[in-house]
Amino acid sequence: MDDELMKTLRYLRLRGLLAHWDEYLSLARKQHFSPVHLLRYVVEEESKIRREHACQLRLARARIPELLRMETFPFERQPKLDKKRILSLYDAFDYMTQNRNLIWVGPTGCGKTGLATGFLIQAIQRGYTGRYVAFAELVAELFRSVADHSEQQLLKRYLAYDCVLVDEVGYVEVEPVQVGLFFTLMQAPPQKAHAPYLQPGVQRMAVVSEKRSLDGGSYRPPHREQSRHQHEKLRHPPAQAEPRIMSLVGDRVGQLRRIPLAAVMRETGAQPDRYDKAKWHTHKGAISITGLKFMNWHRSAGGGGAIDLAMHLNGFGFPAAVAWLQRHFPLPPVAEPPPAARRLALPPPDRGRLSAVKHYLVQDRAIPPAMTDSLMASGKLYADRRGNAVFLLLGKEDTPVGAELRGTGPQRWRGMAPGSQRDLGDFSVQAPDATIAILCESAIDAISCWLLHPSSLCLSTSGARSNPRWLPALLSQGLSVYCGFDSDATGRRDRRTDD
Repeated sequence: MDDELMKTLRYLRLRGLLAHWDEYLSLARKQHFSPVHLLRYVVEEESKIRREHACQLRLARARIPELLRMETFPFERQPKLDKKRILSLYDAFDYMTQNRNLIWVGPTGCGKTGLATGFLIQAIQRGYTGRYVAFAELVAELFRSVADHSEQQLLKRYLAYDCVLVDEVGYVEVEPVQVGLFFTLMQAPPQKAHAPYLQPGVQRMAVVSEKRSLDGGSYRPPHREQSRHQHEKLRHPPAQAEPRIMSLVGDRVGQLRRIPLAAVMRETGAQPDRYDKAKWHTHKGAISITGLKFMNWHRSAGGGGAIDLAMHLNGFGFPAAVAWLQRHFPLPPVAEPPPAARRLALPPPDRGRLSAVKHYLVQDRAIPPAMTDSLMASGKLYADRRGNAVFLLLGKEDTPVGAELRGTGPQRWRGMAPGSQRDLGDFSVQAPDATIAILCESAIDAISCWLLHPSSLCLSTSGARSNPRWLPALLSQGLSVYCGFDSDATGRRDRRTDD
């Protein structure tokens, strides 16, 4: 190989071809490779070398303290470990492909870190990015990020990884703000685009300590016998049971930061300048304020927000400054956001079960067949695959917003379709020129009431309710409204409320 060719290969970063040029030519002569075969072989070898090099880079960037691989894990030292289950999970690899989080729990020295590290290394070897971090190190980073307002940058950096292993969870005490950011990290969605052959999603593995004895001895080698947390058994947390994102903590910190700086100055005994409204005289020198920014020119120090100012004036750390502001500037409690409305899930209709519903309404509830046929033809009444009667609640532009369900089999029951919003619509039967409206507790009651008062508008409130949200719009039509609730305690109470 001449010097010019070597320079070209270095420029193209073809390290494999540069290192094995003579070997490739020798192999091609021995095996009688055609030019195409030789070219394909060289390209495949170069690709293999690059993949191995990229894997080594990902392993280095993961900052794994010890490369403990699954193939060398000493299961014989921990007889209580379910080896078959762990290896099955490892081989299936669905903790990455199906976005499953893993929690490893157990006492000190039983191999939790070794197992979790083996899973992390497997993900990295298969093309994913990963990161190992001790819980104490992570919460320290979170703590510093709150102090210098870099929380979002820190979260973004960790969320850029495909798999994050948090070791020794619970080993150190943490502040509420750190807990909030930690659980935000645990539940936040991924922040980067993935190649089409990779399933997106940030997988988290946590290593948690648990004080209990095992039959097996410590797996940890002697040089790692310092006090730290380990784990024994594997557990998949259900998706619904994952810790909630503690965003309320972050909101409270934001409120404290936005406290007017002039109020903080007064609380610390600082005096405003007689001539310059932006200047305050403090025991640490004159400080200038502009909005939420301050600058101490005598000490060449400044910052932004009330927390920074409290830290500067009082010599506090971040937690002490937050506590001081909370004592001197009480904030109203932060209300949790209302739960998101459930998505409406109407049972699918089954025309084969209409006869059961019609038999129940005609024979048991004495509703004329012509009435049931009319309701079924309009689509406001149908049967589901279990033979239940489904009465649709209609909102604006006759859009379904829910449904009352009535069991027609041996066990009679009543309920609502999941996600029904009773305040957005109702089930009703009416005459074209109705002059009165009658509120009833259920759809069947509304039908029966209309049969007794065919010149009225009969509506179901889907339960005895005193003031459904759609009632004012009904009153604005000039109709006289009456209550047709049952004569029981609930019905009498709601009837009085309506009056």
